Amino acid sequence: MKIFYVRICVLLLLLSCSISYSQPLLSESELQDKEAQIYKFALYVGLNDKRSYSQIISSKEAEEKVKKICLEYASGYTLINSKGAYHDGKRLTEENGFILVFYVPFKKGKIMAEKIAKKLVLTLNQSSILIECHPADCRFYTYEEALRPD
Repeated sequence: MKIFYVRICVLLLLLSCSISYSQPLLSESELQDKEAQIYKFALYVGLNDKRSYSQIISSKEAEEKVKKICLEYASGYTLINSKGAYHDGKRLTEENGFILVFYVPFKKGKIMAEKIAKKLVLTLNQSSILIECHPADCRFYTYEEALRPD
């Protein structure tokens, strides 16, 4: 009886997953609203080699490679030097890295971030790069605005 119950639960779970995947995640109007808004995309890039768990190329050399790749796909970016650590179940690893930040419409940003991440994973021999995405309420405050009287 337990096996029958488990099989039914698994079947229901599979059916619910297939139903949810068959429906689009966003309606057409929701997607258009997303495209009208600017999103912040951040890529978290470690500099340790995925096999040796240590940094093989200098931070400066890595920065030059990152700059070249980013400018293939983006008109601008912000690069923030970072330090981080993670535990993979075997050892604690600390590493230098970069956080790359872009402000772009959602669809363009998603495509751009994935292309940049793909090139960086291969170029820097990474196991993965974290891509973060959030709606952003942002604008440029200009020099001319600063000159206006209060």
